[in-house]
This record gives sequence, C-alpha cells and structure tokens, in this order.
Amino acid sequence: MKQTNYFSHDSNARNDDKIIAVRMKHGMEGYGVYFAIIERMRDSNDYFHVKDYNIIAFDLRVSNTLIKSIVEDFGLFQCTDDGSRFYSKSLLDRMQMHDNNNIQKDKQTLTPEIIKNDNSLACATSNKQKKESNLKSNIISNETTLPFENESEIKKENEPQNERFAKFQNWIIENAPNVAKMKDPFTEKQFNSLVEEHQMQDITEILLAMHNYKPLLIQNVSANLTFKNWIRRRNK
Repeated sequence: MKQTNYFSHDSNARNDDKIIAVRMKHGMEGYGVYFAIIERMRDSNDYFHVKDYNIIAFDLRVSNTLIKSIVEDFGLFQCTDDGSRFYSKSLLDRMQMHDNNNIQKDKQTLTPEIIKNDNSLACATSNKQKKESNLKSNIISNETTLPFENESEIKKENEPQNERFAKFQNWIIENAPNVAKMKDPFTEKQFNSLVEEHQMQDITEILLAMHNYKPLLIQNVSANLTFKNWIRRRNK
C-alpha cells in the first residue's frame, strides 16, 4: 500500500474569503485545483513548489492559465525572493505544528528505550567492573588464573625460562591484549627482570591498567618502559 502524507483541512475552508473569491471566478474547479496544489506541496520535502505552471497544469489536466490565476490572483500563495518557488503560509504553519507534534511523540517513544539502554549500559559496565575485579582477585589468589601459575612457580629453577615467558605472553594476549599490540612488546630478558623486581599482584594490576588506558597504543611504544613509568608513578 502506497504511503500517504497527512495535512489538516478545515471543514469550512470553502467559506474563507479568498476561497470564495476563487469559487466566484473559477467555480469548484478552481477550488479543487487549489487543494491539488496544496497536496503537491505537502508531498515535497520542504512544502515549497517550483514555480513551473506547465508541470502543474499537465498533472492536473487543466490550463496553465488557471494555475497561474490560482497561485497569483487571490493571495493564497507567496513567492520566494528569487521568484523560483512559491509556498502557502497556511500550509507551512500547519505543517510546522504537525512536525513539532511528531518530534514530541518520537521523544516520548524513544525515552523508555533510551532509559532501557542506559540501564543496560550501566549493568554492562557494572558487570565488566565486577569481572575485572574478579580477574584481579583470581590473578592474585587462584593458581589456575595466574598468568604464570603463581609467583613461586615463576621462580622455580627447574622450569625453563622460555616456558615461563610463554605463559606470560599468553596471559597478556588473553587478559591485556592492548599491551600485546604495543609496537615494542616485552622481551624475555625484560620479563625476567620484571618478575625479579616486582610482586605478581603489582605486575598484573599495572598490566590491566595499561590495557584499559584508551590512548595506550597512540601515546606509548615500549611495553617495558610504559610498565616501569606506571609503577614508578604509582609507588610515588
């Protein structure tokens, strides 16, 4: 079904002085042509009409002389300053009211959805915070979640260093992927210094904070230097 556009039409429009003048000169044909022109304006994007009487006349199957008379002789329409288009002030006023009402309805319709989305976002943020909090807690207390099992395991003399470093890299990829994307990631030598100088809790907290820092990949290049700067500032 083709969509139709609405505009209000006064039930006593035929009794308006200007319309009576149209009817006196052109009869009910003039009355019909007037509202046909209004309908064409209503279908335009801005409710204006190009001042081309031949096109309107062809569409309505009447003479362009009649169209010119309806538009220019009765004060029903006004032309733009450059004379290229014409409009109906009455239609513009009605459509402004109509469009404003639609905007208000849209706002009322969207408000519950916006609130719902805001609540969903708040819940998602809360869940994310809880997840990160649990992750930090698990990193500290749960051997299966620790990046390299646990602190004593990292420093076990009987485990090859490259295996400990591999665990470290895997944990970063899974839990702090932005750190893994840095231009200069941790080297094995830097990792060995890291675990000798700092507690596991400090390491994981700083790495998570780096991951969550949005400008990280824009402002920083070296994962190791960034880590050192961050932990130095925190300790101060």
